[in-house]
Amino acid sequence: MAKQNLPHSRNSEAGANMYEPVIPSQFMVYLVPPTGVSGNTILTQHVQNITGLFLEPSGENTVTQTYQMATRTYDSNEKTTTYDIGITFSMNLNDANQNYVYNTIRAWQRKRWNPLTGERGLKKDYTGTLTGEKYRRDGAIFWRRTAYQVFPKSNIPDLAGDYSSHEPQSIEITFVADYVTDETI
Repeated sequence: MAKQNLPHSRNSEAGANMYEPVIPSQFMVYLVPPTGVSGNTILTQHVQNITGLFLEPSGENTVTQTYQMATRTYDSNEKTTTYDIGITFSMNLNDANQNYVYNTIRAWQRKRWNPLTGERGLKKDYTGTLTGEKYRRDGAIFWRRTAYQVFPKSNIPDLAGDYSSHEPQSIEITFVADYVTDETI
């Protein structure tokens, strides 16, 4: 009679071969704002988390047909081809008492539209790039994805005061990208 393998690391291919796990905190983000907006290095140093860049859009859209009481489902031609990328940034004040992360994001936003003057920018002047890398414990990169024609899509959140909160303030910004390139290493 055949026996089932008992749960032991020797009976697991990943365990026996000592495959490394994918750890969510082992990532790096590089933001390159458009010309005229400084602070790309400082933005990189304040990224707390990122969502959406490593999303693999498979096209969830479907269409259905019915015949009597039976339903058939097909892939739809309607697809989302842009990427919404959420990034949470921590914030600090520098020696000049400037909220430099906020100021950098605001300067980038105002390249697109300045609510104080009504001035609008051209897409070539308000888009940048964003690169995300996932790596293993020894620093070896196993996945790099670069997003192009990126700009902040969401409003900068209100920096509300709260007497009950004693944690450093952070902001979440949604960026939009027209396309990405993928490099698995």
